[in-house]
Amino acid sequence: MTILHDASEVEGCDADVLIGLHARRSGSTLLQFKKRYPERKTIVALSGTDIYRELSPTRKRHPIVAIKSLDSCDQIILLQPLMADRLKPKWRSKSTVVMMDVTKPKRVRKRVVGSSLNVCVVGHLRHEKDPLRAALAVRNLSGEVRIRVTHVGSALSDSFQVRASLESKRNASWNWLGSVEYAAVQKLMQESDLLVNASRAEGAPNVLFEAISCRLPIVASRIDGHVGVLGKGYPGYFAVGDTDGLQKLLVRCKVDAKFYQQLLNSIDVLAKNYRPGTELKSLLEAIENSIQARSASE
Repeated sequence: MTILHDASEVEGCDADVLIGLHARRSGSTLLQFKKRYPERKTIVALSGTDIYRELSPTRKRHPIVAIKSLDSCDQIILLQPLMADRLKPKWRSKSTVVMMDVTKPKRVRKRVVGSSLNVCVVGHLRHEKDPLRAALAVRNLSGEVRIRVTHVGSALSDSFQVRASLESKRNASWNWLGSVEYAAVQKLMQESDLLVNASRAEGAPNVLFEAISCRLPIVASRIDGHVGVLGKGYPGYFAVGDTDGLQKLLVRCKVDAKFYQQLLNSIDVLAKNYRPGTELKSLLEAIENSIQARSASE
């Protein structure tokens, strides 16, 4: 396998298939590769940034290099099925969904909510993540309902650094740890009762698959990136930016054992559907499809 960092490295590349991550960021390299080696194949792996920002119908101008790379490529990889709804028909017809694998860890603790509901939020503090939504949801809880939120992730702006630091000081139910090692993230998720992902826009968040792998129930904003992974019938959604809706779900998880078990059951079903090895199998199928598509047109 050869990794190209930019279009200047295309000359002399002996790859039969080039996979580019992001239509715009890899566009120049993909187009140069196709121009230099027209008989070889190119695949574009689209991210949430591609689908929900740069190629969004509400955007006045789309990056020309992204459009050209999608027009000329042999196959398009999507991270979850609802991404296809945002594609032009000519792109949708050559797209394939490749979702992440989920592997069951050696130890999965039996999750039963105790005297306090322990919630984790995993993700850097940036606008798209709506990172302080969980903090707002537990800021004014009744003392009779004990919910504790632990957030891990770096602040990616001075503004979020200040806001998170102040919130952590005045909100006894929300604790921000900043950036931590991956092992510490895994430990936090194993020991938590619930994961909250409040994003405004996502492609297919890795943290959802991490939670599914350790059988951690999820409460998430109702966006395509979440629904495409968890399914339309998943019971743990709230509206984007809805602090009251999130708070009600958190309280329900704490006081309603049947609802919490419903979330657990849903996660168990998802974990069984995402079997180890399916990601690689889907990727190999996408490569094969690109080869067949080009051969058919020649």
